[in-house]
Amino acid sequence: MSEADRNGRTRRALEAAALAAIVCLLAGPARAQTPEEFDKPTVLHAVDTAPAKLLLGPSFRVEDAVPTDGLTARFTILSDVGVFEAWGVETLALRVAEIPAIRLLDEACRSNAFARAAANAAARPLQATGSGLVRFFSETSGAESAPVPVDREKELRDAARRLGVDPYTTNPALAVRLDQIAWVAAAGRVSLSALLPSATPETIAVPGTEVAHHWVYDLPAAELRAKNEQRLRSFGAADEQIRALQTAPGFTLSLQTAFVEALGRLADVQGRGDVVALAATAATPDQALYLVSAVSILADRNEQAPIDVLLARGTLVARQKGGQLVAPFPADYVSWNERMARFAQREDLAAPERGVWISGRTTSRARERLEALGWAVHEGVKP
Repeated sequence: MSEADRNGRTRRALEAAALAAIVCLLAGPARAQTPEEFDKPTVLHAVDTAPAKLLLGPSFRVEDAVPTDGLTARFTILSDVGVFEAWGVETLALRVAEIPAIRLLDEACRSNAFARAAANAAARPLQATGSGLVRFFSETSGAESAPVPVDREKELRDAARRLGVDPYTTNPALAVRLDQIAWVAAAGRVSLSALLPSATPETIAVPGTEVAHHWVYDLPAAELRAKNEQRLRSFGAADEQIRALQTAPGFTLSLQTAFVEALGRLADVQGRGDVVALAATAATPDQALYLVSAVSILADRNEQAPIDVLLARGTLVARQKGGQLVAPFPADYVSWNERMARFAQREDLAAPERGVWISGRTTSRARERLEALGWAVHEGVKP
């Protein structure tokens, strides 16, 4: 073999080896990947999380330290009528609006008019005609006359309307006072105007829109349940889904009504029955309020660009008729964690155009990763 042939063979061998090394680097299985970095749980300042009017008032203040869980902020309210905890800015707004009502009820229960009505109530046997349980003045003394009909429910709804609060509130401090004033007014045969001072509430502490508020205040509980049930059935919800929602631990009657009213704004959209099934899994009022707000965000988006179908597989998402995906997040502070990473990379949520609509804000890492995965991020969306 000539010297030229040997040099040519050597050159070709070196070129083949170099090519093999490049292929190995590009496609080899031994490439190490950088592990995903997640946000750590964050404690925020209250002033950076909620409007100032919800943080300090004549009879309350909110602690500065606000822990978050990746979606929601936890507020602690210190007031002259008790200490309250609120998960989320929306719940904070409800609790703050309830404080003046609790104070007014306390004043009413110390009045002479209340004492006289309570004495009248205790002097006659009672018979409840509403759906509530007799908690106050149920021990009667020696009266032989027929029981006095007591419609506690109507009096409770009327008292709640005067105070601008939820008659089905989950705040125990408010609930027990409303119940007491309602029984005394009904059994003591005295008008609420004689017991409660006339006042115009600055804020209505009831979830949902003004339409839902009227239903909650105007309709007896049994009629309101029947109305909600009828509407849910018209949305395509099955009877078992409706029963599950009605008995869900997180959904009070007022929250059910707000949810039904919001879902009704998505007329002719497919998948509403599936959303009812998802709502039935709400274990707390905070979870229920989250879903009510999420549906409300979608109803607003539907007015901008029609929604075709609702997807309720763990997380509520909507597909618009143009193919865009809309994920509503009525959350205070969205962090990048394993849960959010799994959601953002779900194969069933692949779409050329998709976005998350957040009522609060995100961490810089959450925004960066969501956008890298093809999600447009919209912050400060009103539920």
